[in-house]
Amino acid sequence: MTSITIEVEDKLKTLAELFFAELGFDCSSAFRLFIKQAIRDNGIPFDVDLRTLTEDGEYTLTLEELLYRSDHFDDLFNPIKPLIVTDND
Repeated sequence: MTSITIEVEDKLKTLAELFFAELGFDCSSAFRLFIKQAIRDNGIPFDVDLRTLTEDGEYTLTLEELLYRSDHFDDLFNPIKPLIVTDND
């Protein structure tokens, strides 16, 4: 086995770790899945676009927009904070 090093912004890494953990993966496992799927599909295994159109015709913010428009990193988690279970609950 070999290693691949990927450089990303700290905020992006944290968001990815949280997201993939919810799916039961660590970042290495998620990236391995991505590579295997890309090879199987002979291409990027998802649509690549800048924004996502919601059902009501509105565009959502991209991850980059969320990261760089947020004045405070913690603000990114405000929408999901009620869903997070902690030891204090």
